[in-house]
Amino acid sequence: RMVYLSTLEVVKVRARGVCERLELPPMAYGIADAAGGATASMCSQVLGVPIDIISQRQMVQGVSIKGADGGATTLQGYRNGWHAARTIVASEGIRGL
Repeated sequence: RMVYLSTLEVVKVRARGVCERLELPPMAYGIADAAGGATASMCSQVLGVPIDIISQRQMVQGVSIKGADGGATTLQGYRNGWHAARTIVASEGIRGL
């Protein structure tokens, strides 16, 4: 939440400054607000989603899953969040986060 609100305010202020320098009508300030919202949402998701994935993987570690062939697979355990992140990136690439 802190990342979202901080980014929102910074981008809005800077985008409004650009609107003023370009002498756009006040109605165009909505563009500044939209840019701030879109940028803030992207930044908070880029930081928040990997943290959620790591915490969810840690919650289900050690759980046995029965496969389609009837065999059971036990999900590997992680020592901590950093170990989880490194393991996920090593096995699935950055897109795994």
